[in-house]
Amino acid sequence: MTRIHLLPLLPLVIAAPLLLAACGSGGNSIELTFSPAFENREAETTGSAGSDVASTTAGHGALLDEAGKKIGTFNVTSIVTRKGARSETRLINAEYGFGADMTDSILISGSEEFMTPTGLPLINDQLHYAVIGGTGAYAGAVGECLVQRRGENAFTTTCKFTTP
Repeated sequence: MTRIHLLPLLPLVIAAPLLLAACGSGGNSIELTFSPAFENREAETTGSAGSDVASTTAGHGALLDEAGKKIGTFNVTSIVTRKGARSETRLINAEYGFGADMTDSILISGSEEFMTPTGLPLINDQLHYAVIGGTGAYAGAVGECLVQRRGENAFTTTCKFTTP
């Protein structure tokens, strides 16, 4: 009976999955920085005294580049999931659409703390959202968007993500 010695192949067996994973991660890295400018933002409350759990805020507007030129549009919805004395937690879902026909888009989602009663984040707080998908040129996008409130209705968003 012939005996095969597998011990010399052990390093290759261990390294093969790691090498294959490294080869498969050759996606496109993309970074976008823009400012969402709300055109409409409306809140719907479930309680008589303002915001309460399950209250929603929805809005939409334009995406502006650093020069103030419109590069896309956005839609955002937030739902209050936890209510505290001075703040509330909101689940946020948003779509950022880019280009003339807005077919290149990314979807973000996450949960952050917002002030009451305004439903806005603190100025200069950095909010972290997951990029959970995309369409068009951004199909299959995964990564993160950082949103920072700079003023009353002034936000800067920087998204870093990869596509397959």
